[in-house]
Parts: sequence; structure tokens; C-alpha cells
Amino acid sequence: MTAGGRGRSLPQLAGWLFADVLLMLVVVVLGGQQVTTPSAAAGAHPTPTHGASPSPGATRSTPPGLDPNSSSVFARNVDVSAVIAGDRSALDKVRQQILAAVRGFSGRQAAMVFVWGSAASCSGCGVSIDLSQQLAQAVAPHVHSWDPAFFPVNSPKLIRPYFDGSGPANSVRLELFFIRS
Repeated sequence: MTAGGRGRSLPQLAGWLFADVLLMLVVVVLGGQQVTTPSAAAGAHPTPTHGASPSPGATRSTPPGLDPNSSSVFARNVDVSAVIAGDRSALDKVRQQILAAVRGFSGRQAAMVFVWGSAASCSGCGVSIDLSQQLAQAVAPHVHSWDPAFFPVNSPKLIRPYFDGSGPANSVRLELFFIRS
């Protein structure tokens, strides 16, 4: 059984999704590793000079890295065929909904974005994998330009399109990952 006209089977698509999620997990684990300096590794403790005490801000309770907790924002009632065709008006409606939703994250910047498309080919039909993937692929290249200060650089490594078989039909969900500071 193939999903769409590209000749990929559902297990192949699931395998690629698993590989991408595994890669993200590796990035999270590596980003969360604590770096030790040679003096700290040898057990040496720096002593303050002239009786000064270390500043309270010098100690971190959590190491910097990719925050494993993501947040999602939605665009609903998307005109799927118009977005896939590149219609500026349809893309602008998606953009407006996404920008309204990300206002709640002021002062933060997304480090990685998963774009999840969920599309049905007809009213009352189930979600179409191929159409959902096309929707996500049509939206993903525009995300950075909607708010360059918030969204990461337009790179397939940082903004990735996926199909969402369980999401509400004709919607786009952006899953946002932030840098833990």
C-alpha cells in the first residue's frame, strides 16, 4: 500500500518519522549535557580572592540546551487546496492565526519548529496522508518569513514538515521547541 503518488509505503513514512524523532532526541540529549572544565574535572575548586563570595547568578540549576517541553500553536479551517497551490490570501490567513498564537511567547525564540499538516480530501472524509504532507510542505518554507525574530532560520533541519493523522482536519499545527536558558 502506498501513501500518495510518490510510491512510499506507510511503513516507510513511519520509519522516516521515527528517524526524525530519534534525531531530535539525540539533539535534546546532547544539548542537555553539562560541560565540565579541566579544573572542575580534576576536583579543583576556585577560591574567591580577597574574601569575596561567588555571585549567586554564577550557579546554574539546569544546563542550557534544547528545552524538551514543546508548545503548539494552531491554524484552523485552512483552505488546503489554496495553500498547496500557493494562494497568497490563503497563506495569509494561516500566517495571521499563527502570529496571533505566538504573541504569548514574547521574549522567546523558537529553536526548532515541526509543521504538522492535517487535511481531508472531502467533508466527512478521513485525513489524507498525502494531502496532509503537501499542506505541511507548503506552509513550512514561509514560517521564518512570518516573524524572523521569533522563528528559526529557514532550514529543513530547523523547520520540518510532517503529516498529522490525528489532528483536526484542515489544520496546521506548529510544534515549537525553545532553547532552555
